[in-house]
Formats: sequence, C-alpha cells, structure tokens
Amino acid sequence: QRIKNSMSTHSTTARFSDYANIPFEVFIAAFTVLPILVLIYFYPVLPERIPEYLNLRGEVEVWGRKGFASVFRLPLMAIDMQMLCLLAKYGLWQGKKTQPVEHTEKQAAYREDSLKLQMNLWDWVRALVAVKLGTSSLGVIFLCIERFHFLSTPVRIISWAVAILGIMGVLFYGYRL
Repeated sequence: QRIKNSMSTHSTTARFSDYANIPFEVFIAAFTVLPILVLIYFYPVLPERIPEYLNLRGEVEVWGRKGFASVFRLPLMAIDMQMLCLLAKYGLWQGKKTQPVEHTEKQAAYREDSLKLQMNLWDWVRALVAVKLGTSSLGVIFLCIERFHFLSTPVRIISWAVAILGIMGVLFYGYRL
C-alpha cells in the first residue's frame, strides 16, 4: 500500500519541467532564433538570386529569387521541428501521468528509466535539429555575400558532422531502450 501511495503521489506531482534543463533550452532557443535575426539583418544586402538547394559537394544546384520563403525556409523549418519534438516529448510525459499506479517498485523504476531515455533521445534530436538547421540557415549569407564566402565550408562540415552524430545518437539510444 505504501508503494502504491508513493507512486500515485509521484505520478501526480511530477511536472514536465522535471524533464527539462534550462541551459539546454536556452541553447536550443539561441540556435533556433539567432539565425532568423541574422537573416533579417542581412536580408537587404542579399542579391536577388540566392541558393536554394546544394548538392553533397556544397555546390548550388538550384537558384531562386530572393523572397521571404526562400530566405527563411530553413529557420522556419527549425521552429516547426522544435515544436514537433517538444510535442512528442510532452506526449511521452502525458503518457506517464496516465499509467496505472498498481505496478511494483521495480516496474515503476524501469518505466521511469525508459521515460528518461526517451526524453533524452528527443532532446538529442532537438539539439541536432537546432545546430544543423541553424547553421545551414546562414548558408544563404555565406554563399551570397563574398566577404563571408569562406564560412560556407565550415557550415558544410558542421552539417555533415551533425548528421553523423545524429545517426550515432539514435543508435545509442535505440540500443539503450
């Protein structure tokens, strides 16, 4: 009875913020919002023809006309992906709240460990999305403004590194789960 009471109390008092980390959330917000602010600043000096799609070697495959959709496409996708990941993470937490309380202490600990791993997986995805789309968003500036052209190669390297880290992280968390 004592275990049952403590588990029912824990499941009702646990908050979503218990699975969040403020410095991490600031990092995510910075990598999601700062590229938008930088693009707003540089928007007037961007040429009328801007790169839209790059091939794997970093060469421009498709050029487009400068416009809101073409310049802000990636940062808006970053916001969309962050919201989707947060909703998935929130859904996991909501599922925890609705679980029956008549489990043993060992089962409850296993479920809590599993939930923490899943929450960490979503945070891993959010961090990778923030870095990849945040840096790739600035590629428009680096490819269009000659004085920043030297930064296009580091952006490609970061993009590839984040993709590889993403695969490794998914494999790691998949194994742990």
